[in-house]
Amino acid sequence: MEIVLICFIILMVLIIVSIQLKKEGTENKETSNYQYTMDYPIQPLSKKTSSKVDCPGQPLSRETRRNIVENMGYSSDNKKDEVELVVNLNIKSQTDLQKAEKQLDELYAYEWKTSGESYEAVRDTIAKLEEAIDNYKYESRQERYIKERESFRQYPLEEVAVVLHYKKENGEISNRTVDVTSYQKTDFADSSYIYGYCYLRNEYRTFRVDRIKSLADGKTGEIIKDIKSYFIKKYESSIYYKMDCLFEKYKEIFRVLFYIAKADGSYLKAEKIVIRDAIRKLTNDDSLTDENIDSMMSMLDVPTFNAFKIDIKSINRQKLPIDIFKVALDIVNTQNTVHSKEKEALEYMAENLDNVSKNDIVYKVDLVEQLKKQKVLEKNKNISEFKKECPECHTKNTLKKGTRRLKNHSIQRYQCNDCGKIFSEKIEEDNN
Repeated sequence: MEIVLICFIILMVLIIVSIQLKKEGTENKETSNYQYTMDYPIQPLSKKTSSKVDCPGQPLSRETRRNIVENMGYSSDNKKDEVELVVNLNIKSQTDLQKAEKQLDELYAYEWKTSGESYEAVRDTIAKLEEAIDNYKYESRQERYIKERESFRQYPLEEVAVVLHYKKENGEISNRTVDVTSYQKTDFADSSYIYGYCYLRNEYRTFRVDRIKSLADGKTGEIIKDIKSYFIKKYESSIYYKMDCLFEKYKEIFRVLFYIAKADGSYLKAEKIVIRDAIRKLTNDDSLTDENIDSMMSMLDVPTFNAFKIDIKSINRQKLPIDIFKVALDIVNTQNTVHSKEKEALEYMAENLDNVSKNDIVYKVDLVEQLKKQKVLEKNKNISEFKKECPECHTKNTLKKGTRRLKNHSIQRYQCNDCGKIFSEKIEEDNN
């Protein structure tokens, strides 16, 4: 009897699943017939006659292409299929993103149906739509990071000394002297937390605010009634609050400088030094330490090139106390080679920033050749100059490995061909 019952249940489940699949198939058909009415109109141009196939894979014969096109429900001889295409480049929500990605697939399919002979406007729209999708995804990642930080917001503090009566989980009450280094607020828990060094336990501990029976300021002895307001005021008077405000105000500039520095895939110490000096000049605040600035930069994802272009256009509308193009050149100039992405970024900045002079543009164009010539001279110098002695085996069978240019000097690296020892030598720059 039990076996019959189990078989009956399985049969009913299969029937329900098959009905659901049929419904989804019907919905997909209805969705595929959806006509978009969006913001950016594409006017079809006259079709070009060409036998070139602009699609992935091996080239197909004309007859094969015709068969594929007709099987997809499109006839290349039927000019009535030429319709006006409209897309939305102003993506502001996940719904817009899904529609944009779907229409991008439709544009790709349209390009395939025409066997690479699609309209120029369609090709242009594909590029614009890809850029809009890319920008939205980058911005949404930044917004998601901010929301996550807000839902579990941590307010860093500059060691606020407090004395508190704390009730442990077992009901025991103890007196604690704590140097609080952060206040943590959560949206998904019943209580907030403070974190700091506990002198009773001689280590860092976390304390739930709802278990604090009383709290007093360690310096003044004042009894604090509103613990949350007390710590938030301490945060707002700290360097960390200033850092958050500066990051929010100049985030486009931070992103541009970070993109330039990371364009070649690395983020070197010399590049960090240039960025730190630029940010201090930008904010007119010498109180920012290297650790403060590095912490602000660590909040960033590496932008895409499309996001970089949007930030450049936004920066161009602002009046800044620094020349961001020259800062970008200084970042690139910290190394002996210019990466193709660095060159691409500099060229875009030169074309789209109003304050870039002709001399700057010439300098930018000559930068690559200048560094190439410098590299050739260094190579010739390596061959002719007196070789350095290895500090390990004391032979002079050494070879130059490369030079790193820092702010005020360079570091020359050598390798011994006998023992393999790698050593460095500091080279002072001649500023005269």
